[in-house]
Amino acid sequence: LSDRVRLSVQEVEERGPWPQTTIGGRLVYRGLPWGYELTSVIHGILEAGAAEPALSPSSLAVLGALDRDVTLEVFVTPT
Repeated sequence: LSDRVRLSVQEVEERGPWPQTTIGGRLVYRGLPWGYELTSVIHGILEAGAAEPALSPSSLAVLGALDRDVTLEVFVTPT
């Protein structure tokens, strides 16, 4: 529907957290987004494509002051 969305399918032999979806080059969703988890993936796509981040200017300032890269892992489970 858009040249801004790209699908790349890669078959791998090694064990790992497959399938995985990468959004915006940096946000990775591992597993199948079923039910409520699909909302998290859609929200990630919307945030990655937004002109301005949804974070407040003070949050952006704190993140900009970090002196190294930080990896966050968020676990989503059905309730």
